[in-house]
Amino acid sequence: EAAMEKYPTEAGRLAAGQLLMVFLVSFSYLICPDSSTDACNVIPSMSEVMIWLHDPYILGMLFWTGVITTAFTIWMETLALKTLSAAETTLIFSTEPLFGAAFASVVAHECLGPEAFVGAACIIGGCLVSGIDLSKQLNGLSALKLGKEAVSK
Repeated sequence: EAAMEKYPTEAGRLAAGQLLMVFLVSFSYLICPDSSTDACNVIPSMSEVMIWLHDPYILGMLFWTGVITTAFTIWMETLALKTLSAAETTLIFSTEPLFGAAFASVVAHECLGPEAFVGAACIIGGCLVSGIDLSKQLNGLSALKLGKEAVSK
């Protein structure tokens, strides 16, 4: 939110920075030195990659995943930050896993275990706690104590 307020016309650059970080983290996982993880044992050869890049079905999946579901989504989220408050942004981004899990459960018939519900409760609890303005609550308690003390004197 602060970056969008400071640079309101730079949504594309902010989205590009986020996409660069997604790429770097994903690439670092691919080239990880630890051979005990599955990802390090399945690095494709250059000939396999070239075969994949000539398959229109795979190119379509790469386009959809890379451009539509990642780049376009990040760009639109960055644009939306201009109009949302920090509280609204936090609520939306915090509950994103809940909507993803619900969508997967309904559409893909994904089975959600008890840990998913514990995680959902933690997310919802965190959103509720972060939405409570403790300064108002504490000021109200202080005023209540001062009122009781004045009455008892």
